[in-house]
Amino acid sequence: MLLATFLEDVYLPSHIALSQRYGAALRESAGMFGRFLGRPARTRDFEELTISKFLASASTRRKPASVNSYRRRLLSLWSWAADNGYATREPRRRRVGTLPEELDPPEAWTESQVADLMARAAEEPGTVGEVSAADWWLSLFDSIYWTSNRISAMLAVPSPHYDGEGINFDEVVNSGKILLATGTPDPQDFLKFVRMGL
Repeated sequence: MLLATFLEDVYLPSHIALSQRYGAALRESAGMFGRFLGRPARTRDFEELTISKFLASASTRRKPASVNSYRRRLLSLWSWAADNGYATREPRRRRVGTLPEELDPPEAWTESQVADLMARAAEEPGTVGEVSAADWWLSLFDSIYWTSNRISAMLAVPSPHYDGEGINFDEVVNSGKILLATGTPDPQDFLKFVRMGL
């Protein structure tokens, strides 16, 4: 079966929750595989050596992260095809190597940048809701710092309470506890200000 036909008529209709973006990425990988072969790819072209040669060729023009994405996509298609009778066997994934990827170092704020941010927040004029803007911003930054959560996650918590070890999220689906560092101030103090300002 042509890989494009398999993808459009079998795989994608069987995976209706896949995003359009990921569907486009699968089409791109299948198309590049076919261009490498010099003809439309077929499901019978799913062989470790053939895919490895394709990836080696792609690595001369693409970044390692892109090549590894092609590998993941093709092996996923192959595995599903085998599970559902469209390929003769499962891929032996270890025989299809990956390229080492250079990871970008995380971007972190320096101590002086954080100090400057906190100083500016402390000087913020006006109010947010019923709370002074300075208290609101400082409370929000403290909440994020001490819990390592995103702003949206902190504001979505209906009624957290602090038990001395962490903030309990009893009323949140998939609830749990975020442990805080020793010496953490009671987060209720600053969460209270953030909530009052909304």
